Amino acid sequence: MDKIGSGAFAEVKAEINEKGDEVAIKRILEEYKDNEHYTHRFKKEVEMLKKLSGHPNIVPLVEERINEDKQEYAYVMKRARCNLKEFILEPSIELTDDIKISLFDQIVEALVFAHSKDVLHRDLSPNNILITDNFTVWIADFGLGKDYDARSIGGKSSIAGHGTSAYVAPEQLKKLSNATKKSDVYSLGRLLYFILTGEEPDVINSIDRFETLIKRASSYYPDQRYKDAIDFKEAYEKAKQIQSILGQDDKFNLTLGELLNSNPKVPWNEFHEIAMKCNVIEHDWYDFIEPAMEKLKDMNVIYEYVEQIGEDAALSFIKLFRERLSEMPSFGWPYSDDYRIGIFAENFYIGSHLYSSIRKEALELLWDWAAIEDRWKIQDRVISFIEGNKIQDKSLADHFAYYMLETGRTFRKLNTLNTRLIKQDSIKRAVISLQSNS
Repeated sequence: MDKIGSGAFAEVKAEINEKGDEVAIKRILEEYKDNEHYTHRFKKEVEMLKKLSGHPNIVPLVEERINEDKQEYAYVMKRARCNLKEFILEPSIELTDDIKISLFDQIVEALVFAHSKDVLHRDLSPNNILITDNFTVWIADFGLGKDYDARSIGGKSSIAGHGTSAYVAPEQLKKLSNATKKSDVYSLGRLLYFILTGEEPDVINSIDRFETLIKRASSYYPDQRYKDAIDFKEAYEKAKQIQSILGQDDKFNLTLGELLNSNPKVPWNEFHEIAMKCNVIEHDWYDFIEPAMEKLKDMNVIYEYVEQIGEDAALSFIKLFRERLSEMPSFGWPYSDDYRIGIFAENFYIGSHLYSSIRKEALELLWDWAAIEDRWKIQDRVISFIEGNKIQDKSLADHFAYYMLETGRTFRKLNTLNTRLIKQDSIKRAVISLQSNS
């Protein structure tokens, strides 16, 4: 068996069980099998795992292997990928904010469940929190735990350990039996700090998010903390809601308008990333559409953008732009500015001249707002665009002609278009067909 962890009096090894599943076996070290303090602690841990069994974020107890006559003290649990400390500090893992919050959400849920059963952990630390391959969290190592309902334990501990120093509450450091649910809350606050920053919480420095929550939870004085994990969770959920509204300093919660107001020269990759999130607080026009058109204000800027992020990414953007326009509320935006959409579509067509897939989207956008949305100023641009023979590529001309007819929509001004000036046969035929049907 491969050793995968050890503590003061026990070790954990990997094993393949009879079903062929990889599991972890925790057992008392040989030299401590006669030590009543450690055997008591080990048996207590197993009893608490049994009491908390079934919760998805408590390490699953597979098999109990305790036989005091044979001095066998062990239990089998499912094996995890690593512990929280290893996971957070692993450089090959890209830890997004969503992943970090998901990890902590699961820790909170597990402790809420434990506290609802009147069970304390008393050693919540990154080493005792396990992470599976699919990022599920398991709280493990209830060896220092306290069960208020267990008369044989009496809510007290007879061992010398006090928990992991950076995460253990001050009153528990003085005397383990001083620990209460507020002591676990202290550990929760410090765990959140570690998950968000990757730094050990020896000193809680200023942090952009959850600072008030963290500092109250990890206050030196128990009376200033949340009373238990249930109380903590209520405050934590409220803090998440507030930050979702305000966005804090998290750039990924910004609208495109907010991003460009704060940094007009934002790099193209960051512009694109926030644009594709399409965060909207007030209105699509002000939060996304107008800022996008302002940033991509002419064909040269659009060319630079497309070259920087690539064809596929730029195509995704123009598709999203069209989608948001089509879903935009019909009120609450300046109708007099609709002509800018035509300019934007035409510039995108010209600026992405190396990529026909993007140019097709730009042409469709131009026709949508001239014919389907019936915007007069954009109709003037379409007429000028067609009469000026700006669609010189035959495949693009054929695509535009097909789309014009496919929509089945036209506009009265199209009848003023001089078809003798049109050089692309497919577009000429489409225009004549639409004129005859109007």
